[in-house]
Amino acid sequence: MCDWKTLRHHLMDSLLRETAVEGYFEGYGHYSIHEEMLKDSVRTNAYRDYILQNPELFKDKIVLDVGCGTGVLSMFAAQAGAKHVYAVDNSPILREAQEIIRENSTRSCRVSTEY
Repeated sequence: MCDWKTLRHHLMDSLLRETAVEGYFEGYGHYSIHEEMLKDSVRTNAYRDYILQNPELFKDKIVLDVGCGTGVLSMFAAQAGAKHVYAVDNSPILREAQEIIRENSTRSCRVSTEY
């Protein structure tokens, strides 16, 4: 049987982990982090180049982009020939991704509107 001190420790530890997870996702809800990642041309171009230079990995495949952010990697996968790309995220940035994908006529992308 657990004593009160041990039980309290386990409860607090669980609460801290849950709060950390919520904070993690909340951080990606801010536009500044996405702007910073998009402006990192070395990072973005490296992803683009890898995806577009390896179309055999994407051609006619169904791709799930978890944590899609602005949807840029989803659009690269679609450009590389993916049959369908499902872009999902756990933050409000998903609404922006939906608009960006629609404006760029990436027909094979499907954006989940739930976050």
